[in-house]
Amino acid sequence: LQKSATPDEFWVLKSPAYTAWLPELAEAFPNARFVFTSRDPKSVVPSLCGLNEIALSLKFDYSNGEGLKPLGEGVVGRIADYARQQAA
Repeated sequence: LQKSATPDEFWVLKSPAYTAWLPELAEAFPNARFVFTSRDPKSVVPSLCGLNEIALSLKFDYSNGEGLKPLGEGVVGRIADYARQQAA
C-alpha cells in the first residue's frame, strides 16, 4: 500500500470498525490524517441492515422475511458496541 500510493492519492477507510485500531494505524502510517464524520442513526441502521441482508443472503434465505428481526437487532447491537467503545 505505501509503495503504490503517490502523494496525491488518499486511502479511505469508511468503516467504523477500523476505529478500534486507531493507535496501530497511526503507528503504521505516522503521516496519516484521521477525519471523523457522523451520521444520523436513523439512516445508518436501515443502511447497515440492507447491506448485511445482502451479504448474509449468500448463506441464509431471508426471502420469507424471517430472520430480519434478529439481523436488525444484531446491527443495532454492533452500533451500540462501537458507540460504547468510542466513548471509553
